Amino acid sequence: MQMAPEFFAEELAKLFYNYRELLASDFGLQSSEGFHSWEELLPDHRNLMVATARLVLLHLATRQNVHADDRNSTAFRQVAKALAATDEAA
Repeated sequence: MQMAPEFFAEELAKLFYNYRELLASDFGLQSSEGFHSWEELLPDHRNLMVATARLVLLHLATRQNVHADDRNSTAFRQVAKALAATDEAA
């Protein structure tokens, strides 16, 4: 059984992916050619989206003033390092 934070990260990534594909045409964009369901995505793509969602959730949970557009900030690097350490421990 997945831990709650990991479950939420995967669920967030899956929802984001599905809604992005659904809404793309509303914004004048094409959805990904050959749209695949979440389960059909390559594992590396799913893992990247889940890791990104995990980092977003960690960011929101810590409420540090980490700005996603300021990748050089100390706080942003600390969150990224914490995520990397969590992945290595798993």
